[in-house]
Amino acid sequence: MVAVPRSEDLAPLEAAVRSAESDADAARARLSKTLVVSPIDGIVTAVAFDVGESASASATAVTVLSTGSDYEIAMDVPEADVAKAGVGATASVTFDALGDDRVFQGTLVSVDPAQKIIEGVVFYEAKVLLAENADLVSVKPGMSANVTVQTASRTAALYVPSRAVLTDADGSKYVRVPTGDVGYLQRAVVVGLRADDGLVEIVSGVEEGDVVIISLKS
Repeated sequence: MVAVPRSEDLAPLEAAVRSAESDADAARARLSKTLVVSPIDGIVTAVAFDVGESASASATAVTVLSTGSDYEIAMDVPEADVAKAGVGATASVTFDALGDDRVFQGTLVSVDPAQKIIEGVVFYEAKVLLAENADLVSVKPGMSANVTVQTASRTAALYVPSRAVLTDADGSKYVRVPTGDVGYLQRAVVVGLRADDGLVEIVSGVEEGDVVIISLKS
């Protein structure tokens, strides 16, 4: 016959099991604090502390270079342009080290509301996230980047080289239209968007096919 254990005999054993489980949980918690876990996939490029050194909670212990698809470009936007830089705008990025023929596409993802002063001029830090499908193998941290953010666009726009548009004494804009002889006439125009490639939109004043003078020979 097998004797049935009495409850008073089981109580201390069950208490011992609970105590052992508690000790195991505490040991696992202590072990988890010995591991440094990166929130991203990447390669460790620097370790700031040696074994036995103390580190504050805010200190950067390990630097990790991301090998994933998220690459951000930080840039400073002048106060005069920050109102045009809307989150979600498309951006084109080139890197000095890779040449102007390598153009990467991205999106403006944030504009810091806090200002920063650089040589007496107000700037705001903005970040551009490069597109996931871009070939980013050759992009390295710390590279100098040139960022062009598209602030507005227009389809079927009429445009001329910006050098063709002049400003009168009263601030109005005009272009020079050649006449039948060697002379020209000033024609008032209303300008619109300006592109970064030296072109300016003409809203009114000239029509498609009109000839305008860019420069005059002295």
